[in-house]
Formats: sequence, structure tokens, C-alpha cells
Amino acid sequence: MGSGVVFYGSPQIKLCMSSSLSIGARTVICSDSDYTALALNHKTKISTIRAGASIEIGSDVGISGACIVCAESIRIGSEVLLGANVLIVDSDFHPINPVGRRHSDDDTQIGVAPVVVGDNVFIGTRATLLKGVSIGKDSVVAAGAVVAAGNYVDGAILAGNPARIIGSVYKE
Repeated sequence: MGSGVVFYGSPQIKLCMSSSLSIGARTVICSDSDYTALALNHKTKISTIRAGASIEIGSDVGISGACIVCAESIRIGSEVLLGANVLIVDSDFHPINPVGRRHSDDDTQIGVAPVVVGDNVFIGTRATLLKGVSIGKDSVVAAGAVVAAGNYVDGAILAGNPARIIGSVYKE
């Protein structure tokens, strides 16, 4: 953990054996609605669910009531803002095959792909980033957007369900 990390309220952090979490300097993790403009649905939750999973959070990041769950790799750059109740996951959690889906422990049947969020990205309230997403630096993800697998260019403005590029922050 970097220096100057601030916690407002108590987040829920759970790490699987042989997994890792790093949090950069001056990051603020808010788990209490008294410290943010929007109400939080829950405390910030950060967890790994498989051995070897890695969550990396850069410096100067702001997180408000987000849920970040990692089976393989989630990387969040520096100066990223995660609005209230954002969800970031790199796993499907259950197999697609309906036979035995609920009780399957066969990790080879569960889809997993890394998530990468570039530096200085703003992710709006209640947005969802699913497995296999890579968002370029300076981008904006609109409130409520659902971003599925794909690589998105620097400065993209993403909105909708499924999210698509609707503009660029670099164009005036």
C-alpha cells in the first residue's frame, strides 16, 4: 500500500491465498455515504477469488462503493475515478453450459479475461466493466454503461448497454 491512502468507512477486502492487491499512494477508498455526494449501495468491496489473481490500483485513485472482484488480473491506472457503485469483474463466475452451472467448481469452464483501465479514466456511477475490457487513458464511461470485452482507444467516451463509443474527450 502506498503512502497517504485514505479510507472513509471500512471496505470489505478479501484475498485468496497466493493472490495480491496493491494500492497506490494517495488513493481514497470511500465505503460510507457520509463522505460522498451519491449514496453508496454497499461498502467498497475488493476481492480475489483464485490463487494467483492480481489487483493493481494506481496512485491518486478515487473509489466510492465500488465492487472489484478478480479471478486473474485487474489493473486500474493512476488518477482514475470510480463513481458510486461501479462494478469491475474479470470473470463470468459460473460456466455458460447450463448443466451443473450452479455448483460447478471447474475453473476451466468459467470465462476469465483481464481488465485494464488506463490512467485518468472516469467511470460514472453504476457502470459495469466485464471481463476482457481494456479502456484507454483519459476515457469516460457514462453512468450505467455496461462495457463488455473489447479494447477502447484513449479518450473514448463510452455509453449504453452494451457500451459503445459515442465520442472523444479530445474533440471540442
